Amino acid sequence: MRPEDRPKHLARDYADQFLERDVAGAYAARPPYPAPVFDTLRALLPAHACPGARVLELGCGTGDLTFGLAPHVHELIAIDPSPAMLEVATRRYAQVPSNVRFVLARAEDF
Repeated sequence: MRPEDRPKHLARDYADQFLERDVAGAYAARPPYPAPVFDTLRALLPAHACPGARVLELGCGTGDLTFGLAPHVHELIAIDPSPAMLEVATRRYAQVPSNVRFVLARAEDF
């Protein structure tokens, strides 16, 4: 898809707002994901894979889904293009779980 053909909400200038430190900091004010979201995600994993599942999370933001899903999988690679978002994600807990790896990258480049 050519950039000029993308819907407005997928344009670069819209996406760039998530690179801002203030936007990343405001994520703490968002309501948490309800528990059924994690039930649904776990149900999407192949039954034979849990807990050996490997998950690639694109656009992990501040890690809301990352930290909720990490206890249920073997490995979780969480990718985000925003240094500010990853900074918030890695500060959320005293220690990032050993099965989680945060990667600063655009999904297309990873």
